[in-house]
Amino acid sequence: MWITADDSQCPIHHAPIPPERILSTLLIQFLLSDEHRQADFDEKDDRKWLVGWLTAGFFALLAVIVSATLIALHLKNWSRPPLQKHIARILFMVPSYAVCAFVSYRFPDAAIYINLYRDVYEGFAVYSFFNLCLLYLGHTWDEQRESMMASSGSTIRRFPPPMCCFRYDPKHPRFLMYCKLGICQLVILRLFTSTFTIVLEMMGLFCPESMSWRFGHFWAVLFNFTGMGLSMFTLLSFYLAVHHDLPPGRPIYQFLAIKFVLFISYLQTFTLTLLVSVGVIKGNENWTPAEVINAIASFLTCFEMFGAAVLNVFAFSWREF
Repeated sequence: MWITADDSQCPIHHAPIPPERILSTLLIQFLLSDEHRQADFDEKDDRKWLVGWLTAGFFALLAVIVSATLIALHLKNWSRPPLQKHIARILFMVPSYAVCAFVSYRFPDAAIYINLYRDVYEGFAVYSFFNLCLLYLGHTWDEQRESMMASSGSTIRRFPPPMCCFRYDPKHPRFLMYCKLGICQLVILRLFTSTFTIVLEMMGLFCPESMSWRFGHFWAVLFNFTGMGLSMFTLLSFYLAVHHDLPPGRPIYQFLAIKFVLFISYLQTFTLTLLVSVGVIKGNENWTPAEVINAIASFLTCFEMFGAAVLNVFAFSWREF
């Protein structure tokens, strides 16, 4: 496999905070005296980490401010609630990612619980974008199906790669239902894999440092990647079938904005895990490999979410409302 150590044993890593102690542990770390807090920093942190955390916090704050301003502008220009409520849900994904990454950077032992919310919400955001595209076709299920049947672009076509050898008919009566199932599975899958991750981590069987099939991390990555791939494949198939009937320009930018947030997160986490597995990135006496992955991924996510927030300003502009 991809690990250099014995496949039968997970590299030593710090166990996460037990669920019943999350709140009390985080409060204690904030409320302890300066002496104890400094001792904690001497043991786990150094100046480079502190600079990285503050830098990550700066970009996370910018992402939250930009996203909150954009949501507020939509609320101020609340002229088309059916569309804008889905836009607001999508826009909330960026600050969710940014805040979760920032807090995970500071509290790596609690990152597995903090990211539970983020993982579930991303599936909800993808589903909201699908509903947004449906509303461009019509406000009821019957109107949306009639629009698909009458669409000049909805002819028998090839699936997107890698299934381009097969064809599908967007005018099929059940096409929209199949699309909805392909999107909804991601919401259910993310909830399942998040719970699966927490249970296995508490049992010491998750091992985020390893990509060996003997540990839960490999299967979580496999299921999540498959579910996200199916969801994006379904969304792309749907978009190619209806893009003639969607407002010009705007939906493609919205699709790219959603895809940017989701896939860059998966790509960087997978890449960092692979680098740890082959020994390029290593831990030390204070930081386990899993904490190194969390720190790097959290820092990058805060920076990336600022870029995503700026992209959303153009993709989900309030001016058209």
